[in-house]
Amino acid sequence: MKTIYVNAAAQYSDAWDLKSLVPDANMRRRMSKIVKMGVATGLHCLAQAQISVPDSIITATAYGCLTDSEKFLLSALQTNEQVLPPTPFIQSTFNTIGSHIAILTGCHGYNMTFVDRERSFTDALIDAALEIADGKHTVLLGYADELTPTLHNILQRMPHKAKHLPCEDSAWFFLLSDEKNEHTIAQLTNPTISSLTNVGTAAMFFNSLMQ
Repeated sequence: MKTIYVNAAAQYSDAWDLKSLVPDANMRRRMSKIVKMGVATGLHCLAQAQISVPDSIITATAYGCLTDSEKFLLSALQTNEQVLPPTPFIQSTFNTIGSHIAILTGCHGYNMTFVDRERSFTDALIDAALEIADGKHTVLLGYADELTPTLHNILQRMPHKAKHLPCEDSAWFFLLSDEKNEHTIAQLTNPTISSLTNVGTAAMFFNSLMQ
C-alpha cells in the first residue's frame, strides 16, 4: 500500500462552537448528542487540514446511535406501533454521522460506515488505506460512540462483553492523505493489512499521534 499521511486529528470538545460548524439551526436541533459530536469533530478535523471536501468519508462505531434507537423502540412499544415519530428512526441509522458530514461538505464520493463493536475502527482504517491505495487523495476517517444507561446495564450483565464498554461519549476524526504537507502530523510507512489490524481503538490511535 501507499504511504499514508495523517494531516489532521481531532477529538471532540465541548468547548467548540457548534453553531459555527453547523450553521443550520434546524439540523442542529434534530441532532442527537452522538451525531453532534461526530459531525462537529469531522468538520473540525477538515478545518484543521484546510480541506473543504474530502474524496471519501469513512466512519465507525461500536454500537451506533443508541439514544435515538432507544427512543424509537420505546415509542413503538408505548404506542403499539402506531403514529411513530420519524426523527428518532432517521437519526438512529448507523451512517447518520457520515451522511450529515457529506451533506454539509457537498461530498458525493465514497461514504461507508463500519459497525462491528471493538473491531469497527480497525475495519474502517483498513478501508481508508485501501481507498488511498486506490487513488483517493483525502479520506476523512472517524469514530464515535455513546454510553447510555441501557447499554451499560446490558453489558454489565455480560461480563465477557463489559470490557468493550465505551468509557465515555466521544468522537475522534482523522484526515488521511497520500500527500505530505505543512499540516502533516504523522505517517504510516509501508502499511499492510496486518499492521493496520494491530492499531487498536480510535482513542489509542489518536493518543499515539499526539505523543
